Amino acid sequence: MNKVCLSGRLVSDPIYKKYDNGIERCSMIIANNVFFGKKKTVGFYKVISWGKKAELVKNYLKTGTEVYITGRLDQYRYEDENGKAKYDVSVILEEFNAIKSANSPKIFSQKTEENYIENEPVF
Repeated sequence: MNKVCLSGRLVSDPIYKKYDNGIERCSMIIANNVFFGKKKTVGFYKVISWGKKAELVKNYLKTGTEVYITGRLDQYRYEDENGKAKYDVSVILEEFNAIKSANSPKIFSQKTEENYIENEPVF
């Protein structure tokens, strides 16, 4: 099983790219508080979305947005200019829920690639 669940805030606006072949990609960094007993640190996680999800992320998520995501862990291997192997790890987005802003009571919930649902928060 390869499943990741994260909550945190976007540290910057998502970076969107549409390739010549029509494929859409959006990347974002999520900051997440990590606790070790009473000690708190912050973890930063790269999240990648593809296709319709990339477009949704581009349109609805901005710097500071609190987001709850599920996805899968992905590792990419490449060689640097000296031929040394490098590895890059990211989360591939499957679903997300986001609070539009601190001043808005609405939560935005993406359930499938084809359907975007706007709901009132359930707390």
